[in-house]
Amino acid sequence: MHTKIAYERITPELAEVLKAVPMTEAGVFDLSDLEGARAGVRAFAEAIAAQTPDEPSVSVQEADAVRPDGSTLPIGLLRPTEAAFIRAVK
Repeated sequence: MHTKIAYERITPELAEVLKAVPMTEAGVFDLSDLEGARAGVRAFAEAIAAQTPDEPSVSVQEADAVRPDGSTLPIGLLRPTEAAFIRAVK
């Protein structure tokens, strides 16, 4: 399916997201430049996040999980602000 036709068949909001992802004329993801594709999707997500108002009913907490190789993985925890604290068991 040609990508232009695919854009016309979905909602305008989703079409904008799809346009941000590099695609071939055949309508499949073009991942020949993987780092460029990641950077493009990341930039698009950051632009959307910058336009999204804060939601007072949700608290956001950032944490890092340590991987087996010693590197860290950033994690965003989203919880209802009225949720009770749950203690982690080790």
